[in-house]
Amino acid sequence: MRNSSAVVLVLASLGVLSSCGGGNGGSSVIDVAGNWQVTVTSTVFGGSGTGTGQINQSGSSLSGTLAGLPCAQSTILTGTLSGTSLSANLNENGQNVSLKGTVAADGNSTTGTYIAPAGGCLNGDAGTFVGQRLSAMLNGIFIGSFGPENSIRANVVTQLHDDRGNVTGSATITNSLCFHSLEIKGRLSGSNVELQGADDLGEPQAISLRGTIDQPNRTLSLEYAVSGGSCSGESGTAQLRSLDSPAR
Repeated sequence: MRNSSAVVLVLASLGVLSSCGGGNGGSSVIDVAGNWQVTVTSTVFGGSGTGTGQINQSGSSLSGTLAGLPCAQSTILTGTLSGTSLSANLNENGQNVSLKGTVAADGNSTTGTYIAPAGGCLNGDAGTFVGQRLSAMLNGIFIGSFGPENSIRANVVTQLHDDRGNVTGSATITNSLCFHSLEIKGRLSGSNVELQGADDLGEPQAISLRGTIDQPNRTLSLEYAVSGGSCSGESGTAQLRSLDSPAR
């Protein structure tokens, strides 16, 4: 039953992503690219689950990669959108799940059904899905600190721009032996954050940060690791909050 629910999640996500896909190549193409959250409900095994992922769109063609699904760590989505009608397939460890659905005219939500083949983790699951495109969560100025445990922490002020889950920005850092300023890029998948920072002065060191965002409080909890330069191998945690966060 657990496997079935996992399958449902995957299928649902696929459906969402596909429905999110774009419209036909005409003037009324619906834009569904971005960061999506999908909830699926199995009508075969009961239960529900939620998955997240980035949807890419080129005309009426959709593609994406879903993470966090029970039957596969990474699932490939392909599909098409004709008007508001969605048709998509999700490849989960070699099992192709079929999704059919409808996307809203504004491209921000989708609903539909899915069906999975017999056997394997999906085990012939079927059900319904509901998807929602997530609003930009990493827009604005975030401040905080980072550093190894039990050590002096560096202060960070970063300006981020979230374009439907694709994040760019810059950071100014004080009290750090490794960095003074960074150019940042990365992405959101649901509430999961992956960022990379490179020294904008051309120094060899770089930093990678992974973690989650608490959307209601607009706070970031991250783990980081440094590669290159004299600080290569350093790791620790980072805590950041938005200047407009209620958690002050």
